[in-house]
Amino acid sequence: MSDQRSLCGLAALCMLGVVSHLGCGEPTSPQDADPNTLTFRTGAFEVPPGDVFECFYTDVITDRELSVQSATARQAVGGHHVTVYYTNVPQPPNHHPCRDEEMLEWQQVAGAGGDEVSGEGTVSLPDGLATRIPAGKQIVTQSHYINTTGRTITVEDTVSIKLVDPSQVRAYANYFVVNDATFEVPVGMRTERTTTCTVPQDLQIVLLLGHMHANGRYYRLERLHEDRPAELLYETGWQPIYESHPPITRFPVERPYLLPRGARLRQTCRWDNDTGQPLVFPREMCIAFMYYFPDMGSIFCRDVRPEQ
Repeated sequence: MSDQRSLCGLAALCMLGVVSHLGCGEPTSPQDADPNTLTFRTGAFEVPPGDVFECFYTDVITDRELSVQSATARQAVGGHHVTVYYTNVPQPPNHHPCRDEEMLEWQQVAGAGGDEVSGEGTVSLPDGLATRIPAGKQIVTQSHYINTTGRTITVEDTVSIKLVDPSQVRAYANYFVVNDATFEVPVGMRTERTTTCTVPQDLQIVLLLGHMHANGRYYRLERLHEDRPAELLYETGWQPIYESHPPITRFPVERPYLLPRGARLRQTCRWDNDTGQPLVFPREMCIAFMYYFPDMGSIFCRDVRPEQ
């Protein structure tokens, strides 16, 4: 199957008045399509051994602004997540191993772990909030696999995004990320790492979660105060299932958690390395991921550094 034909499967949306298509046919069962859900299918693709990110430029171009509340996904064994983006630099439909430089032009819309789980562990925004996809944007999806089989495997992914009526959107949200990307866990060692960073602007947080991989054992996020003890925001003993479905702390839209500009955050992660090789980012991770509103673009804590 050619790339063009397999991308037809990936972009099986075809909902009249929602997206424009570039060369792919209608869904096989349009009468069963949920008008509030867009589903992308990758078709079969190969995943070599190791930590693999495959990027799919779909043939879907939005013809109006879309409001997205959540995502669900299905992957094969070894699947870590599927993420939906839009890009400011469109390409002909294709897929290939992701390149860091191309992702600089992407905006994340939603993401999901590798199986459909409802309730706790599903990253969905509260009623009244949504992320947005502007009109005229090409949809891109990214499939992440951690293939430990030692051989190339053939997989096929599906990701669906849930849409809401823009008239029901009180405010648009975006994400704030604290990422420790410079740790190293030596072979056979238990390692704990604590970093701090400074919040760059005032934020109203409605959703907060920690993120680690299979060798994670403990995660904690705190807010530091000069005049009183640290405030615990999130803490959990880490379990393998949390890699795709972590515990989530939620705050009501009417009473969001306020992170003012200049607030200091402290993040602690602990790992056990039984893999036979040093663990570094992105094979392992130590990340705080939050949604805030109103949308001011994706925001990263830029001064993440080991605690002195």
